[in-house]
Amino acid sequence: MTFKRALGLLPDCLADGLDLTGQHKTVADLRFMAQHELDLANEGDIELTLRNRSAIERFLRHTGVGNE
Repeated sequence: MTFKRALGLLPDCLADGLDLTGQHKTVADLRFMAQHELDLANEGDIELTLRNRSAIERFLRHTGVGNE
């Protein structure tokens, strides 16, 4: 999967944390950011709506291994 395609799949709820000039330059970077948000929510550090959680999980499924 290309970075441009993955960027197009990125949920709106993650767009605020996007840093294209610094740390988010690969699909792996975007996936790390998405997984980190889920981890924070699972630990109770942030709250995610069911809709946002589902969108992040869908992003991770669609950008994972085998979806190149």
